[in-house]
Amino acid sequence: MSVQYHSYVGPYIKVNNPEKESTEKYHGCPKRTCGKYRHRISDQFCANCGTKIELVEVPCKSRIKFDVYEEFDENLAEIGSHYCITDTEIFISNKETLGAGRILDCESCTEIPFDESVIGTETRKMENDFSKEITRLKEVFGEQNVSVLWGVVAYAS
Repeated sequence: MSVQYHSYVGPYIKVNNPEKESTEKYHGCPKRTCGKYRHRISDQFCANCGTKIELVEVPCKSRIKFDVYEEFDENLAEIGSHYCITDTEIFISNKETLGAGRILDCESCTEIPFDESVIGTETRKMENDFSKEITRLKEVFGEQNVSVLWGVVAYAS
């Protein structure tokens, strides 16, 4: 198994997706005094106490589940977060003709000259090319949790 290091330079969409209090439902033992109370059980009766297994609700923490590839017909790609668990998800253009930015393979030397005008131009292009997707992300995650930024994102795969 090998590791490849990548860097992305350009505009990207940053989404804050922290864990929130939630509940999960599954089949388990509903008897509070049982040692297997609320444990996942696939049988019809609890092997520990003999109580009939029912659907139980258990508190947990979870993030909003969002499939960017299915939702946006693969126009955006999620980078980095498949390999680490964080509160932040980063999306970049998955189409050469949309957005802007460059992925560097980090195995060779690459020079990308730019000045401050490139940052503004590429960020606006990302906002224009993906306005529908950005609006949808804000609906799902909240206006305050979605931003379009320009910078360098390094990740491994």
